[in-house]
Order: sequence, then C-alpha cells, then structure tokens
Amino acid sequence: MNDSNWKKLIGLRMFKPVHFSSNFLNKFLAKSLMEKWKRAVSGLHHTKLAFDELSARLNPEWLKRWEELEAKAVKERGSLLQIYDVSLPNGMFYINFRLHFN
Repeated sequence: MNDSNWKKLIGLRMFKPVHFSSNFLNKFLAKSLMEKWKRAVSGLHHTKLAFDELSARLNPEWLKRWEELEAKAVKERGSLLQIYDVSLPNGMFYINFRLHFN
C-alpha cells in the first residue's frame, strides 16, 4: 500500500508532513483503530440480518455447492476466483436488476 493510501486509511491525511513523536502516533492510531472497530461492530448486526435472510431464501443444495466452490477457489486461486464476479442476465445493468428484483 503506498504512503498516501495508508495515511487515508489511518486518518493522517489531515496533517501536514511533519515529524510526529511515537507517543502521539501511538495514541492517534489507537484512537483511529478504535473508531473503525466501533463502526464495524455496529454494522455487523445489520450485515448478519441481511446474510441470514439471503441464506434462508436459497436452495440448501445450491448453497452447499457454492460453499464447495468457494473453498476450492480459496485453496487453488487463479481463474476459480471468478465465482466472486457478479453475473447479471445479458443486457441488464445493475440498476435495472435492482429495480426489477426489489
């Protein structure tokens, strides 16, 4: 990760390039990480609800097959990772897909 992206990630982009004491950086980074952790934890509940709802609607056999393909893709990588690509019917854009199925 290049330096500017790292600074964006940890929230240092607001500071001018100067020398920071390690004590300041440790406190700042700890605070930044704690804020990110709190946001992640608060969003986890909503994400789990959506995941559980989606899983309940799927055919259990299809879900089992997906889990097998996913395990194989993680292990062997390469072109098998294409199972993560979103596939829509030909000629359908994402917004049309959302409008059609919502």
